[in-house]
Amino acid sequence: LLLPEIAGRPGAVDRFVREARAAARLRTPHVVRVYDVGKLEDGAPYMLMEYLDGKDLGELLEDRGVLTPLEVVDFMLEALDAISEAHALGIIHRDLKPSNLFVTVDRGHRLVLKVLDFGISKELDSRAQSMTLSGGLMGSPYYMSPEHMRSAKRVDARSDLWSLGAVVYACVTGTTPFLGEGIAELGLAVLHNRIRPPRSVAPDVSSALDAFL
Repeated sequence: LLLPEIAGRPGAVDRFVREARAAARLRTPHVVRVYDVGKLEDGAPYMLMEYLDGKDLGELLEDRGVLTPLEVVDFMLEALDAISEAHALGIIHRDLKPSNLFVTVDRGHRLVLKVLDFGISKELDSRAQSMTLSGGLMGSPYYMSPEHMRSAKRVDARSDLWSLGAVVYACVTGTTPFLGEGIAELGLAVLHNRIRPPRSVAPDVSSALDAFL
């Protein structure tokens, strides 16, 4: 349910409905399923989703510090499966981060990653109007691409790939590619600095993975 105090904010209901419609179009098992969307008798909007039992990658990193390279590869292949289908439908996510990548267990007792929260997704179809407020900061800065930092309205599918790369970096090093005290300093770092080599902050990272990132 969309909380009343949030529903009263400008654009909140539109974002809520947009998330439901975007996720409902995706059929990959690596996106949380949306079964229904509508409004209750009192007008409150709701979204009926599948129940997931598990933890997101952010929680796993808090528990363990880092993940193994093989774990990260498996999880990212599943995230890419979800994102590639979204991109094929003209949808970019724009807020990929560890807390939006949820790890659960399927019926075969296998770990499965599911992408959450298409609430700030943007349809690339020219007929779709951008829902982003001019000058509004959408997404999580530590995982934002440089072009997203410059203009949230002009990002395309490549921005999602950047964000997933930043997630990989965080999973194997335990920290983000760029650091900054406040959004201004972080933005300058993303726009103008080179990514810190992973092995400079996590010596156990392999040379091949270091070169990849």
